[in-house]
Amino acid sequence: MNSIRLSIHAFLLMISFFCALGKAQAQNAGNSGPIAISLHVVGKGTIHESNHAIPGYFVMATITNQQDTAIKFFIMSCSWASQNWITSNDSIYFREPGCDINVLADIHLRPHQSVHFYGALTSSGKKPFSKKVKLGFRYITNAADEWFTSAERPKVEKPTIYWSNEVEVKDNLFEYEVD
Repeated sequence: MNSIRLSIHAFLLMISFFCALGKAQAQNAGNSGPIAISLHVVGKGTIHESNHAIPGYFVMATITNQQDTAIKFFIMSCSWASQNWITSNDSIYFREPGCDINVLADIHLRPHQSVHFYGALTSSGKKPFSKKVKLGFRYITNAADEWFTSAERPKVEKPTIYWSNEVEVKDNLFEYEVD
């Protein structure tokens, strides 16, 4: 009877260990934090900029407030793709459509509300275009940190970066696919 009880305790201890390990791995995968980032490739096309055409992939990057309270963060109204977003490798550049005036903008998200950013992935010209990419969002909660670089202000806070899922950029975007 004692050996059966000891076996049951060992089994339950082992299950508890693996459950705790699974939770720790989920947190390391970027599933925790005030926001969640997702990335979707929605089309392939040409981006026209300064009298030349650049081939690329149109994407939607989504930020979702995962909290039960409202959040606020800052972006630049025109240069948000280069100021607030980074790519997981230097062969891909994330670009925004551009606009006439670049000003500080604050985004307020209610609990579980999302904001969508529409941009394009293009080749940076540094390396061959990678077919797999993640986007990282610089979560800036202090307006002054958006305006100044670390060279201009000695105590600029390093923003937390939240990463999206990894997507594979495919050339079959004008077809259909069944999961």
